[in-house]
Amino acid sequence: MDAAFAEVVVIQPSARPKLASQVRLRVEPGRTTLLYGELGGREHAPSEVSSARGLVLSGTGADIARLCTGDRSVEDIARELSRRYARPAGLLRREVSIFLERLSLRGLVGWRA
Repeated sequence: MDAAFAEVVVIQPSARPKLASQVRLRVEPGRTTLLYGELGGREHAPSEVSSARGLVLSGTGADIARLCTGDRSVEDIARELSRRYARPAGLLRREVSIFLERLSLRGLVGWRA
């Protein structure tokens, strides 16, 4: 594929993101990791975690991922984060959209209408 035509995901403010079935959040003190890969959607023992791939999330990324239940829209997530961080919802909507676009391109998040 020509780099000029790289894959793009257009995220509508009304779209409701949900973590993909093969994705799990692992929360430890001071660190949240998005686990995906060989584990699939099944439950796993702590010793199996090493066979999964993981994406360590920033604090904001972890908050966004926790809110991706399929019940909240992108707009709802931005408003919630606006309340938590006392930052403009419009700015956060853009950050949420960029973060979710990246997860979507990796197949880590799906969408509900």
